[in-house]
Amino acid sequence: MKTWRDGTATVLTLVLIISVLATVADARLVRGPSQPGLQAQDPGNELVFEAGLAEPQRDQTDQFWTTETGLDASTGYELGLRFRYYLGSNWAVSPSFHYVRFGSFSGVSDFPEGDNLGFDIRTSLYRYGLDFQVFIGSPTVAVRPFLTGGVALTHNIYQDELQYSGVFEESVNNPSFNAGVGLKMGILEFSGAYHFNRFETSKFISGAEKVDFNWDYAIVKVGVAFGRH
Repeated sequence: MKTWRDGTATVLTLVLIISVLATVADARLVRGPSQPGLQAQDPGNELVFEAGLAEPQRDQTDQFWTTETGLDASTGYELGLRFRYYLGSNWAVSPSFHYVRFGSFSGVSDFPEGDNLGFDIRTSLYRYGLDFQVFIGSPTVAVRPFLTGGVALTHNIYQDELQYSGVFEESVNNPSFNAGVGLKMGILEFSGAYHFNRFETSKFISGAEKVDFNWDYAIVKVGVAFGRH
């Protein structure tokens, strides 16, 4: 069965590739002393590719066997794309799309369907977001801190698979919110954010009554921006 380590290795490889591409692209921005700073030009837009590690919180990290909503999820990954439009030298609005896959919980146990059966439980989500970002300092400096926050429509997916019994999958949509900080160095970006992702549903557990779920998570990621530079 696949584990979160497979996804994490993939993301770390992507992060390395992105960093190399960023270094190559940034090298092309070398300019003579008579040219103005490229970030000092009129506001424009950027396309930002992002990849990082996703750390589940709350219900997802609670124990599966001893709690009603626990899923024993572990570290996973995030891949995403955002379009950033600058409203000025320090302000930007940024619609985005991200896929997040958390580390699955798998093993062998006894079930009503039989003893010593393999199982795999995984969670993931699609996030359609709109973020607002504030960049601190002059556009000409080498490193610019920034603040980010926004709202999103999140499509949460629960999936479990039991040996010889097939796959069960359900999903639910809800609004979510996020806030974070980052550093922008030319076209290369490093950032971290906390996502508040909470909803109510009866789809993920047996029974007709709805249950409150807290699927908060934290993200640490690297991004490469193309376009404005």
